[in-house]
Amino acid sequence: NMLYDQSVAGKGSSEVVSMLYYFLTRIRARMFASKKICLHADNCVGQNKNSTVIQFLIWCVATGIADHIELKFLLKGHTKFSPDGGFGMIKKHYRRVNAYTIGHVADEVRKSTRGTKRNDAIILENKDFGNWKSALQNFFTPLKGVSTFCAFIFDKKYPLGEVCAFRHEEEKSETHNLLKNGLRPEEILSDSTFVSLQEHLPPLEQPQIQAKKQWDMYEKVRPYIPSEYQDIICPQPDIDKKNKL
Repeated sequence: NMLYDQSVAGKGSSEVVSMLYYFLTRIRARMFASKKICLHADNCVGQNKNSTVIQFLIWCVATGIADHIELKFLLKGHTKFSPDGGFGMIKKHYRRVNAYTIGHVADEVRKSTRGTKRNDAIILENKDFGNWKSALQNFFTPLKGVSTFCAFIFDKKYPLGEVCAFRHEEEKSETHNLLKNGLRPEEILSDSTFVSLQEHLPPLEQPQIQAKKQWDMYEKVRPYIPSEYQDIICPQPDIDKKNKL
């Protein structure tokens, strides 16, 4: 479970890819030697089922993070799977405790399955996020009709930029190459900017909390927060109160 607060990042495709990169390179790489990966996700277009995620997985295979990746989306109407059991345990435990900081939340996530250690928590910071969407667009084009597919396959044997897409798992795949016109694969693969793209990411725009929400937190929530956490959770806004309307 990766945690961050609303002042660190938003909930778009670049945030999802940033977390996926963190997992693949800093967690999974320590746990598994195999470079064959199978990912499952729900059909949320803004976060999971979009061209940024597809382009990122093409990049992962091209740069050796993985040799083979399968990305499968849940059937519509069947959106619950094993991770939801872990989330349920968190909710069951979390509603009985007081957690005032993101550190507290992380502790309670870990305690939710203390016996099996199924639920762990990692707190992410600004440095863990980057604008992958902008960076990937320099090399790849969007996949048209991305939301109409249910599964994708990426493999190191494919030409750079190529992905096999399935509209239904029982149907034949469609092959799409997303590499931008005019780019030569051999030149791209020797380009340090492409190979180390994670080091050249533009920063994400800092999320802005609406003035009304800041003042509501300060005036309505702050009185119920222990004094030692008040300035962490709901400090006095530095925005004119007139702007809250």
